[in-house]
Amino acid sequence: MSDKELGIEEEWINCHGYLHKDIDKENQLYYHLLMGAKLFVNTTRQWAGYSSTIEAMYYGCPVIVSPYSDFTAEFGTNIGFGFYKDEETSLSDLIQRIFSLSVEEYRVMSRQAHDMVADYNWDNYVDAFLTDLNEKQSVQ
Repeated sequence: MSDKELGIEEEWINCHGYLHKDIDKENQLYYHLLMGAKLFVNTTRQWAGYSSTIEAMYYGCPVIVSPYSDFTAEFGTNIGFGFYKDEETSLSDLIQRIFSLSVEEYRVMSRQAHDMVADYNWDNYVDAFLTDLNEKQSVQ
């Protein structure tokens, strides 16, 4: 979305819209932004962006996400690499909690984000998918 669509008037906030990874220039911008990010935030339950969240974690970004079922099933209800956004806590409070961490506390959270998904690669994904598929076929 553009800054106009979001109603953002602050000059220090940059909106890039949807970046297509299959377009080289947009792919480069996406990874440039991701590798420089200090925090990944997506609290939308309808478009949770599971793979984007995993990718951000791989690059060491702590996360603030909604506690949607696929994510909590994979990582549990208590995460040490960020926070779940619930109804009781404002998003700005959670962001402030991340940015008020000491350098060492942030480093630990960042490392834990990466470690949780360090083995998430295409080879492991395909192996797990095929194993799951074979198990379901053998049940039938």
